[in-house]
Amino acid sequence: MDNEYKNYKADRVLKLLFRALKGESLSVAALADESNVSTRSITRDINDLKAFLADYRDILGNAELKYSASDHCYTLEMDNLFSNKELFAIAKVLIGSRAFSHEELLTIIGKLKTHTSYSDKKHLEQLIAKEMFNYEEVGSDCDSVIDNVWKLSNYIQEQRAITINYYKMNRNKVKHRIIPVSIMFSEYYVNAPTHVPTNTPKNLL
Repeated sequence: MDNEYKNYKADRVLKLLFRALKGESLSVAALADESNVSTRSITRDINDLKAFLADYRDILGNAELKYSASDHCYTLEMDNLFSNKELFAIAKVLIGSRAFSHEELLTIIGKLKTHTSYSDKKHLEQLIAKEMFNYEEVGSDCDSVIDNVWKLSNYIQEQRAITINYYKMNRNKVKHRIIPVSIMFSEYYVNAPTHVPTNTPKNLL
């Protein structure tokens, strides 16, 4: 019975840690109802978690559970989390590039938001929602810009020659054999500055 209780308590503390890392606010009363235990038990769990974070402060980037008297909740603060202004700046650049599909962009921003502090998160979400409201992606013939950028990065690293097909403005299809050397985003395109291999057959140029 002792071991069962210890395992149950350890599970509760681990769940608290994971939920805090996801940016959730931890309410003692809500957690007690959810776990069907007393608020004193949850308070002890939170104190155990705070002690653990203090013991491993250097490894965890000065992670600390902070209590907010206004909403009666604990939230996790860490040095290596994005501040809201940093995340908004990143989101603004991503949105302004118009490089990604609406779905890809929301996925990226959603993942970034899990690495930001809790303070003013609602305000941050409102700002991003306003930016996304008028977002118009630039159409492309590829299924995923993210996948293609990753592939190009690997080709650049390997200095590998590749054959590309693309469409001109008049929709005529063109084929080239190239070695990509870098990737740059402009307003409407992903550009990959290249050089042509010297041994490339003329019929591929």
